Amino acid sequence: MKFVVTGAAGHVSKPLTEHLLEKGHNVTVVGRNPKNLEGLVSLGAETAIGDMGDVQFLTETFKEADGLYLMLPPMWDSDDQKKQSVQYAKNFSTAIRATGVKNVVFLSSLRRTPPR
Repeated sequence: MKFVVTGAAGHVSKPLTEHLLEKGHNVTVVGRNPKNLEGLVSLGAETAIGDMGDVQFLTETFKEADGLYLMLPPMWDSDDQKKQSVQYAKNFSTAIRATGVKNVVFLSSLRRTPPR
């Protein structure tokens, strides 16, 4: 099966990606920085480098996927994390509808203060 995973370099998405790859699935990892994804690429993941604020990028990335794991990243540099998170969620929704992907898991990491 083909899966797309956002936030793949993170604490939740990375182990999920490793598990899917171990099971022989085709996994595309989405990120902004290819260097952060190098370890997963060495395990067989494909990359999609882009911005989750770009609906066209998301739509192209989600095409032909059997399942999506969508993680909203913490956005410490954002002036309004909640507003940006809602926009990303709307972008995900638009791309999902455009591609017809049926299996989706969505996780938000919205937090009001940075970790210590």
